[in-house]
Amino acid sequence: MEREMAVATPRLTTGNPLALLVEEIKAMDIDAFINTAIMVAIAATVLAKLTMINHSIGRGWTAEEMAIRIPIDNWDLYNDILSNHPVQTKAVTSATVYTIGDVIAQRSEGSKMGELDRPRILRSLLAGLIGHGPLSHFWYERSEGVFTDVLHLTAWWSFVPKIVVDQTTWGPIWNNSYILLLGLMKRESLATIWGDV
Repeated sequence: MEREMAVATPRLTTGNPLALLVEEIKAMDIDAFINTAIMVAIAATVLAKLTMINHSIGRGWTAEEMAIRIPIDNWDLYNDILSNHPVQTKAVTSATVYTIGDVIAQRSEGSKMGELDRPRILRSLLAGLIGHGPLSHFWYERSEGVFTDVLHLTAWWSFVPKIVVDQTTWGPIWNNSYILLLGLMKRESLATIWGDV
């Protein structure tokens, strides 16, 4: 029993962060290892994509030039993709934010890496991908059209009625749609889902 406790809890025997990381990895269960591997792979892929955007023209740049150019070029690329494929881009962006948000929520609730609920994370990803991103695109496109073209509210203060309408109309619609989507993905009965709404 003592040996199991010693393996399950990494000891802080050294001030070396790399040695501490190795001890933590040794103490991980298989779920923690899988969850960590997934997150490291995603982070490495994203980091590689973000830093390689100007690989061919960035040769010889200083670190300062790269620190300035890479974020600007990535932002420009995102806006180009957003202009050409607005619904898909917003869907993927929303899926990313919902996924990160769910991981943070589970960790804030006290779940350790091995205790993260991967099906719940997948449901959050899908809710952002097929729900929030596309639906919000159409809502805000129509809403902006009404405020600009019908009501002619274009002054600096026009954000106030937009926020009021958004929070009193779109907020409740999306919240209930989200509960419905999650309930359907969990294969709950309609009575249970309606109770949650």
